[in-house]
Amino acid sequence: MFDPTDGSSPLGADPYEKYQYSSSNVPDFVRAGSTEAQGQQAWNDFVKEFGRNPTQNELDMLTGAYATSDPNRTNPAQGKQAIAQYYQSLANTPANIYAAQQKQWAAAAPQHYDSVNQITQSLLGRKATQDELDHYGTLIASGQADPYQIQQFVQATPEYQNAQDTQFRQGVDTQLQKSDSDFFNTQKGNIAQQYAQMGRATSPALDVALTQLASQLNSNRQSYLAQLSASQYGGNKQAALGNYENTQNQVQGQINQNTQGIYGANQALNTRLNNITDYNTQATAWQNGMNQYGNKGPGALDYLNAAFNGVSAGAKAYAAGK
Repeated sequence: MFDPTDGSSPLGADPYEKYQYSSSNVPDFVRAGSTEAQGQQAWNDFVKEFGRNPTQNELDMLTGAYATSDPNRTNPAQGKQAIAQYYQSLANTPANIYAAQQKQWAAAAPQHYDSVNQITQSLLGRKATQDELDHYGTLIASGQADPYQIQQFVQATPEYQNAQDTQFRQGVDTQLQKSDSDFFNTQKGNIAQQYAQMGRATSPALDVALTQLASQLNSNRQSYLAQLSASQYGGNKQAALGNYENTQNQVQGQINQNTQGIYGANQALNTRLNNITDYNTQATAWQNGMNQYGNKGPGALDYLNAAFNGVSAGAKAYAAGK
């Protein structure tokens, strides 16, 4: 941003200072209306207005404003007006105007500090920082925002959203814990009945299954809360609670699947045990038989009895055929 009084110039520094003198040392040959006299007045008035020396181009441009139709006279009022207009033409750029406005609004910002503090205290539970006071105070002072719009700005910040989510989760957590307790008490009877049907009503596996259910419900609740936000349900806790019931059913489904797996494994084990028992019974009976009769083949008497029985059977068949 160009400052016409900062000692610089868009046209560069002026190496010429031939007119930098007061009227007391004007040479006798310099007439009152001459170009030299006009240049002297232009130089002096320029320095007073800008606080710096003019460049040669600026001096050449402004000197003519002091001229009159009388070669022995100058027009100081007309020359000063030209210098003032030139100063304004450099000062009134969009950047300079905006900077002046910002400075004016910043000066008025403290008048709105109380309003900004009330907003942050009610929404964030704390006083506004100095940066927030300056920023929001300037917006109100400039007319770019009013207190209601500042409230909306604050509500859109991550700090406010996180605070709302935390508060919402804390409120929902109590209800979810009660829901888990009721759900556990209901499902505990169902699981115990399933183990009773398996003949394992007093099995340690039942205690393991109940402990697993309680642990999974707690883990499920923590995971659900971690993903929960106030904006997700519009602050409606009942809606969040209703959706949570679906996750409970998923946990119970997994527990039932595990129980059925245990039941199937138990049935397979019982079948295997029965097969082993049958085998052992048969092996014992065979061994008893071997111990009683020994491993002996048929004797001669056994062959004679067999032959006699065959002859008798043949005679009876012949008699019957007659």
